[in-house]
Amino acid sequence: MKFIKKTYFLVLALCFIALILLQFLSIRDEIQSKSSRLSLQQRQIVFEAKSLKVLNDAVNPIRKKAGEIAEAPATEKSVDEKDKIIEVKEEKKAVDYSSANLAIVVTEAGGKREDLQYAASKLPVEVAIAFNPYSDELKIKMDDMIKAGREVLLNLMFEPSNFPISDTGPLTIQGYLDDAQ
Repeated sequence: MKFIKKTYFLVLALCFIALILLQFLSIRDEIQSKSSRLSLQQRQIVFEAKSLKVLNDAVNPIRKKAGEIAEAPATEKSVDEKDKIIEVKEEKKAVDYSSANLAIVVTEAGGKREDLQYAASKLPVEVAIAFNPYSDELKIKMDDMIKAGREVLLNLMFEPSNFPISDTGPLTIQGYLDDAQ
């Protein structure tokens, strides 16, 4: 029964993530179709408003579900002395909301420093930023995001199966590197 409940919650969370992605893709397509008619500033405002709404709409049901599980009664056991029967009521574990996490990461960051700072100022602090290792001024941009209280990640590519035909650059994790490299 415990396994089924855990599986149910996991499937529910995955469904919400899939919905987030589908909504994000539809918003992106809609914005791209309208982008020729809008100025750059208008496009940024439309994208920010819709993106933040999608994030809030996606996270709220997960918070609600975590709250329902946390409010469930703990396991109760009772013994009937006449018949020596042990009754076990359905077990519901309380979930500590602080340990339930949903990670949202903006990947391939590393364009203009001003654009990155603007985007970071509009996104919730909980959204992590992942940088491309080939970005200019990488250290400065990463330091800016860390100072802003964001979690910072670095995208590293693995050696492709058709290497060296498909070379992903000098910062690729390759199978023939020694420990020092």
